[in-house]
Amino acid sequence: MVMRLYLSMALLLSIIGCEFLSKNANLQPKTLETLESNIDDGQKQALAFFQRSLQDNKHLDALKKAQSALLKDVKDKPQKTLDFKYNKTKLEQLFRELGNNKTKQFLKNLHVTIKSINDGSYQSFSSANFNDLDTLEKKQERAINSIKEELYVNYYLYTNELVDLDYFFYRVMNYLS
Repeated sequence: MVMRLYLSMALLLSIIGCEFLSKNANLQPKTLETLESNIDDGQKQALAFFQRSLQDNKHLDALKKAQSALLKDVKDKPQKTLDFKYNKTKLEQLFRELGNNKTKQFLKNLHVTIKSINDGSYQSFSSANFNDLDTLEKKQERAINSIKEELYVNYYLYTNELVDLDYFFYRVMNYLS
């Protein structure tokens, strides 16, 4: 009797869980076009910046260094060739896996960071990383390049399955904060 009750409860919970997940799936962006229709102008600007950053391979050396460092720690993963070609489908997959809320949070934080760099109020400008630069334009250029590199490296580490989704998200969000 107890076993039957347990099985009934397990079945009911799994049905509820499937229904919950299917409703949640409807909230997640299916394509970049769907995502763009559900975000504000600032987030759209951040999305465009992110896409351009992923298509610019000037940060490939930094990606290879990060791959090498990760593979030293993970002996069981075979050394593989990195796929660093921009692929819209993989970007859409990232946003689907992040879900609607995390995607919007990421794009909002990216937009706020870029905006603060462009208007000169970026907090890190007063850090030691920028002391050697004498003009705001040079500081802005270094900050933008640094963000592009961080996005590029972490995105391609994720798409090459060297890090998981949580690592990508928290690493990038921490960098943007």
